[in-house]
Amino acid sequence: MGKFHKLYIHSYNLDEFSDKEFFDCIKDYYNTEEVQSLGQYIQHGDVTLLQHVKSVSYISYRVAKHYGFDYEKTAKGAILHDLVYYDWHVPDRSHCLHGYRHPGFALKNATELSRKLKLTLSELEKNIIHRHMFP
Repeated sequence: MGKFHKLYIHSYNLDEFSDKEFFDCIKDYYNTEEVQSLGQYIQHGDVTLLQHVKSVSYISYRVAKHYGFDYEKTAKGAILHDLVYYDWHVPDRSHCLHGYRHPGFALKNATELSRKLKLTLSELEKNIIHRHMFP
């Protein structure tokens, strides 16, 4: 099994004790009701949206840290990249073109959550959220 695959598998077993530095980067958002509510929606297969964003955030954090990029902002942007409050698998007109539209929904929700928490999203974090489907 390759390094990246091991990292991916490890990302689903993370908690605050296994990587404190990572959780310190995302704690302001991760511990909110809004982000925790993502656990009720399925992303792919049997993986919840909360598991998915945590995994993406952790892998992004590790890659950014390895290459000397801003891993804190990368982790924050990634934890918010799919901040949508619906199951896109449910047939509903509002879910039409989910793949194209949800980054904008996520950015709007992340901006609202940041304001509520009296935090400010950086331009890098906004870019990660808004452009995660199409670089």
